[in-house]
Amino acid sequence: MNIVITGGSGYLALRAADYLINKSLKVRLLVSKKSNFQTNNKLEHENLTIKTIDWESKENIQETIDGGDVILHFAGMNANDCFNNPMKAYSFNALKTNDLLDCVVRTSIKKFIFFSTVHVYKKNLIGLINENTPASNDHPYGTSNKAGEDFVINYQAKNELDCFILRLSNAFGAPLNINQNCWSLLINNICRQIFEDGKIVIHSDPNQFRNFVSIESINNVIYNFITMDNTKSDIVYNVGSDNTLTIRQIAEYIKNKYHSTYGKKINIDYNFKYKNRFKKNDIKFEYSIDKIKKTGFYKDYFDKEVIHLLKFCKDNF
Repeated sequence: MNIVITGGSGYLALRAADYLINKSLKVRLLVSKKSNFQTNNKLEHENLTIKTIDWESKENIQETIDGGDVILHFAGMNANDCFNNPMKAYSFNALKTNDLLDCVVRTSIKKFIFFSTVHVYKKNLIGLINENTPASNDHPYGTSNKAGEDFVINYQAKNELDCFILRLSNAFGAPLNINQNCWSLLINNICRQIFEDGKIVIHSDPNQFRNFVSIESINNVIYNFITMDNTKSDIVYNVGSDNTLTIRQIAEYIKNKYHSTYGKKINIDYNFKYKNRFKKNDIKFEYSIDKIKKTGFYKDYFDKEVIHLLKFCKDNF
């Protein structure tokens, strides 16, 4: 089976490629001309091929995906870039997804997996959120991803194409190499601080809830969607974990995990001034993953991923 992965130089895409190659699948990474793939690429395997994609040329898009069986569409602009350029965010996250789908239906590809975000739901993630919660976030990151989702749903309805939309919560885990853009992610940043600074400093509201999901758990879900029978099913799935924790709780958890793994203690400094935000641990956020759990595709690798990430940071910082 041939798996085509867009956004091939990215943090999640490379971890997915590595995982799938080790499952004996053939992987084709599509990287843009402007990407720093040569700097970031530490992945080499006989089942891996790399192609450059020109998102401005539908002819080139068609050429790069031909011969694939499944598309994993990771390519997209991040939240900061979307905020700074909303028009470009819509152009890429939505319209380029539509261009890709238009090319996909002209091939033998039968499965398309779109990676979206929990942030399509709300600007402030509070309360219970499941797949029936309206997607009402007006931030360009949320609106452009939701527009991309809508194109996917439209193509699923009109074509013989199995489509899945995976709304990821806060992913974390070791990158394939130190140069990847992942160190602003909270858990990654905390683990790096331990070895680089000898302490943990928290600048965000320590009582804010966030849902965290390990990359290993995401990859397990991906593999199961790839290998499942091609039968029409639900399209949208939340992919997170049961680990909805406050920032304080996750910092304390990593502190204790570091101590139990390496036998050393570390201090946490909370450097945050409340600005009329949630001063108490009283506004709960729950990201429901009941739907993905019912498929049997989800496994919790939270502890394993944290230990792996700590080791990566120990070896590199």
